[in-house]
Parts: sequence; C-alpha cells; structure tokens
Amino acid sequence: MNIIARLKQAISPRIVTASLPGGSMEFLRRWGKPPDVSHEALVRKYWGWVYACAMIGANRVASTPLRAYASRGTGEPSVKHFRARKVDRRKAAWLKKRVGKSVEHVYGAEDYEELDEHPILELFEKVNDQENGFELRELTSIMLDLTGNAYWYVERDKLGTPSALFLLRSQWVEIIPDVKHFVGGYKYGVSRFGMEELTLTPDQVVHFKYPNPNDPWYGLGPVQASAYTLEAQEAREQFIVATMRNMGRPDLVVKYLEGELDPADRQLLEREWNQLFRGPKNAGKVKVTDFRYEVEKLGWNPQELRFNDGEDWIMKKICAAFPVPIGLIDTSQISRAPRAGMEGADLFMAQFNTLPRCTRIEEKINEKLCPMYDGRLFVAFDDPVPQDKARQMQEDQLRLASFQTTVNEIRERDGEDPVPWGDVPLAPPGIAPLGSAPSAEGGPGAPGNTPSESESPSPSAGGSPGGAFPFDRSVKQAGDGVIMEVEGAYLHPTLEGVPIRIRPATRNERGRFDRTGAGRLRAAGDAGDRAGLRGVFGRTKG
Repeated sequence: MNIIARLKQAISPRIVTASLPGGSMEFLRRWGKPPDVSHEALVRKYWGWVYACAMIGANRVASTPLRAYASRGTGEPSVKHFRARKVDRRKAAWLKKRVGKSVEHVYGAEDYEELDEHPILELFEKVNDQENGFELRELTSIMLDLTGNAYWYVERDKLGTPSALFLLRSQWVEIIPDVKHFVGGYKYGVSRFGMEELTLTPDQVVHFKYPNPNDPWYGLGPVQASAYTLEAQEAREQFIVATMRNMGRPDLVVKYLEGELDPADRQLLEREWNQLFRGPKNAGKVKVTDFRYEVEKLGWNPQELRFNDGEDWIMKKICAAFPVPIGLIDTSQISRAPRAGMEGADLFMAQFNTLPRCTRIEEKINEKLCPMYDGRLFVAFDDPVPQDKARQMQEDQLRLASFQTTVNEIRERDGEDPVPWGDVPLAPPGIAPLGSAPSAEGGPGAPGNTPSESESPSPSAGGSPGGAFPFDRSVKQAGDGVIMEVEGAYLHPTLEGVPIRIRPATRNERGRFDRTGAGRLRAAGDAGDRAGLRGVFGRTKG
C-alpha cells in the first residue's frame, strides 16, 4: 500500500466522525443548507416552546380514558367470560359514528357492550415492568410530535397473546422496505452507541405515524414542519446567552495617554480599578487621579438588549404547527384572561389537537392489536371535546317538552341513577303521554253504541289493543252528565290509582254529548281526537 492510500485510510474515519451531528466539521457541512431534519436531530429539539407544546398535548392524550368494547352482530351471543354491560342507544350511535368508519364489524353491529375486565385493559394499565399505561400513551404522543413516528413493540406469550408493550425510540428505528409487503421489517438500535441491533417482523411492531407526502414509510411531525422556525429560535437563544456572557468583551477600556506601561504596572492598574469599581457596593464611586486616562465604554445600549423582540412570532409559529392555543402556553396571560377565553382555548385544544391524536392511536390499535385477541373487540377513547352545557340543557328541555325523551334517559346519559317517576314523558294537563293516545276504530263503545253503566267495562278490565282507549276506564251515568273514572297507564305514575271525574255540561237530544261536553273531555286529559270520543260516547255534533 502506498503512502497516499495509507493517509486516506487514517484520515477518512476522523473526517466522517467530525462531520456527524455535533462534530467539529458540522458547520462546514451545514453552511448554506436546509436545517438538519434527521430523527436524531429532531429529538434534540425537545426543549423550549417545543417541550411546552408537546407536553401539554401528551398529557391530554394520556389523561383521556381508553375503553374496550365488544360488538354484537345479529345472532351473536353476548360476552360471557368477562364482566360487561350493554351501552345505551346514544353511546351506541356515537361508537358507530366514531369507530364504525374504520372497523367493519363495528359499523354493522346490532349493539355493543363495554368491557369492565379484559386482558387488553390489564395490558394498557401495566404495559411492562418499567412503564405504565399513562407513560406509554404520553411517550407515544411526544414521539409523534418530535419525529412524526411512534413504534410499539408487542411482546407475546406462548399462546400468541400480547403480554407486554414497549415504546421504541423513533430516532433508532429503521424501516426495511419491501416490494411485495411494503414493509419487510424493522431494525432497532444504534451500533455506534454499543447497542445491539434487533430485526423485528412487521407483526411485532405497531407503527403510528403522521401523514407525509414526501415519504410513504416515515411520518412528518410538527417539529420537522417548523424546522426553520426552530433553527431561528436556537440561533436567537445562543445569541442571547453569548450576549449575557458579554462575548468576552469588557464593559470599559482604560487607556493610558502618557506613553506605554510595562506589564507589572499594567496589572497593578487593572487590580486597582477592579477593587475600586467591581461589585454592587462600589457602584457610583468616582475615581480621581493625577495620571492622564481615557475611559471608553464597550457595553450594550438599551436597544441592543431588547432580547424579547421576535419571541412572540417564534412562539406563534411553533404553536400553529402542533396546534396548541397560545393562551395555554403563554401562562403570563392566564391571570388576565376571561373565563370565556380559557374555555374557548380548551375547546380548541380538544377539538383540533387531542381528538385527532386519540383517533389516530385508537384506529391503529383496532387495526393491529385488537385482532390478536378477538374479532369482536375494539377500543375507543372517550370524547375529549367538552360538551356545551348550556346548549345541552336547552336541547334536553326541548326534547322533554316535545315528549321525545324521558327524565331517566337523560339521567342515564349523565351517569345518574334513575328515579321512580322518570320513565314516562312529562306532559302538561290536557295532553296524554306518549303511548296513551286513543285509537280511532274498534273497541267498546264504537260509534252508534252509547255506553251505559251495565255495558261499561270495569276499571280493572284494562284496555284491549283494538279498543278506543288503551287504559282502564269506567263511564257512569249521573243525572244530566256522566262521571269518567280513569285508572292505570293514562295517568302519570305518581297519580296512579286516582280517578278523574268529568261532568260534561250538556247533552244533545239523542242523549249524547254535544261540542261543549266533548271539549271538556279533551281539556281534562283526553287526547282530543274526535274519533276517539266517538268511539266511546257516540258521534258528536260538528
């Protein structure tokens, strides 16, 4: 080997090492080039405003409850081996809308059951010996924000069931592309750090990622999207630190105008000035000397010390990339922010930050992890978007007033216990509750048959499906009017057993009730249907 080849062999490794991130020649490699967006460089941006935005998003994702459900199709049995409870209609409609778009068996299910116990719930509570479920979800969100990618390694037992989850640091993961299967596997580890590189199969890894139009394998996160802004922030912070350290520049220079000083005299003079003026107790002192000196000030003027100029724009750009409301990051404004503004910031954060992150994580779990347990299993985060309480109250009042819901249905939705009187829609006097409207045909007292006391059904007989009234009743003659006693389903449960007596004022020449009598019957609680009145009392005039 000649001397040139030996020099190349000796020098090349050093040049490569110096050119790596953090090396002595990095400034030469990066001079005039775009910012370094390698995953290792992006992870090193986890400080300042990036740390604040990533942490507030991660905490909210990790704090949102993650629940397990089982779908039940037509003819399929309910869950038997695990404690579960059926979800209400409102929750079932929400699950179908939220999860059904991505999971086929959820969209076509007849109903759903929420699992109170299941191995996947135990796995999410204690994911491995070093971390818990909160930390796993928190780190998953942070890695997504920093690199656009997050990886779970799924450890299985002898039966193939997941037994532990480990989050792989994204900066040390390399995807192995495959022409047929798109992803042939994953490499994990960094040999230069002394780590043993592991090769993992695609079914051992759950890969979460943000969309990236430039790369089909790796995601693109908000930190990479704001790389130029972060470069400006880093340069600005370095300038501030250097300025605060005075950049090796003294505040004053004392020039001796009588010629030159030898080194010993110069040191003596420097020591004298420092003893006289250095320190807070020596501020404001005056130096009087018989030597000729000239003092030159080298400090920064107030305009040069305006370090905060431009900080707001950097913060706004970083917050917009995540996105995070500025009011949740700039805590100096919280004391002056009105309550409505803080609630608006929380609503924005939940709708545009927390909800998409939760949806992304739960869909990937349903795609990769849940099929390892059961084909009917799926998970869903609780809705992180807070409800508008004032609007919900108005909607509840409207639905109650229009008899579309009951008190117990609203209490069940809000997690409250039912009340004995809350199963029948509330109705004002003169309007019958739902299900008690009289039928227009058939039943006792059909048109042309005026009921008498002998042929009136007894109060305990009950209404038949084809009868004019679906409730127990009895009609009795009493002088020039009648008394109508109503029991059972016609009344509100709190009034059950209390008869209603009605005396129409007049009857027509045929002995049947005229318009006035019919109107009073309607006002007393009848549904007001003329056909129903005819079915019991005969045809009325008009």
